[in-house]
Amino acid sequence: MAIHTESLHSERAFRTEINQNKYKDRLVVVDFSAAGCLPCQNIKPIVDGLARDLDSEVEFIEIDVDDSNEVADALGIHVVPMFQFFRNGKRVDTVVGANPAPLKELVAALK
Repeated sequence: MAIHTESLHSERAFRTEINQNKYKDRLVVVDFSAAGCLPCQNIKPIVDGLARDLDSEVEFIEIDVDDSNEVADALGIHVVPMFQFFRNGKRVDTVVGANPAPLKELVAALK
C-alpha cells in the first residue's frame, strides 16, 4: 500500500485519525508537506518506497499543510517537509528536511 493522503482541517480530526485502533502498536509516520515545496516533491519517491516496502509494519500519512493549517499550527509545523513519528497516538520523534538518510534510519530504528 502506498502512502495515503489526509485532508484534516482541525487538530481534533488529526488526533482522531492518529488514535484509531488500526494504528494500535504500529509506527505512524506523518509526512507534512506542501504542493509547491520542491524539497517535498524530491523526497516523495523515497517516502512512497518506504511506504510500499514497510506496509505491514509502518503506516504513512501525508498531510498538505496548505489544506490543514490548523493542524500544522497546533503541531508546530513551520517548515516542510517535516516527518513526525507516532506510536499509540503519542509523538515519539521528528525529522525535518528532505535528506532521506535520517528518515530511513529513524524508521528502521522505531519500526
